[in-house]
Amino acid sequence: MSPKGAYHHGRLREALVEAALEAVAEGGVASVSMADAARRAGVSPAAPYRHFAGRQALLLATAVDTARALADRLERAGGGGRRSAPAEALAACAEAYTLFYLERGAGLDLVYLAELRTLRDAELAGAGRRVMDCVLPVAREIAGSADGAIVLLEQVFAVAHGYAQLRDVSLSSRRLRSPAAVARAAGAAVRLLAAATADPAVTVGA
Repeated sequence: MSPKGAYHHGRLREALVEAALEAVAEGGVASVSMADAARRAGVSPAAPYRHFAGRQALLLATAVDTARALADRLERAGGGGRRSAPAEALAACAEAYTLFYLERGAGLDLVYLAELRTLRDAELAGAGRRVMDCVLPVAREIAGSADGAIVLLEQVFAVAHGYAQLRDVSLSSRRLRSPAAVARAAGAAVRLLAAATADPAVTVGA
């Protein structure tokens, strides 16, 4: 749904969030402004201030909505250890993350934005905890310790994030033709990481 279409149905807040996402996707975080969001939503320059005190509040709301949507996706994928095999749960979450990034990478750019993390916003922190609750239990079961789980998750997110970006690289453009293919590749790499973490005798090239 376009921002203007969203507002037409009385959903101004959602339209402004979508406008911010479009702006980030097109020109990066620096391109977001209250005036641009109003223009994209088809409302007056003053209208966004009914919902947001300013640009930073709009960015924060967009980041929160994105993080919550990611948590929803990971929970549906089987996060939190509901699958019988922890490695499969982690791979499924990696695949879900990769697909989410391909669909809504602009929103994740905001979730990771240092400017917003320093605000220590309770809603953004809560959404982040939901994301971690999906993956931390299975990572700890695989790694055997909290520290090992954090290292494993760093690797998992790096793989998922990297594969999402690799799709546009000519090296892999033929093999990774579709989002589903990209996600499967990320899941396969995470299975190797999980196996190597659980058993140091297993090498990534095995």
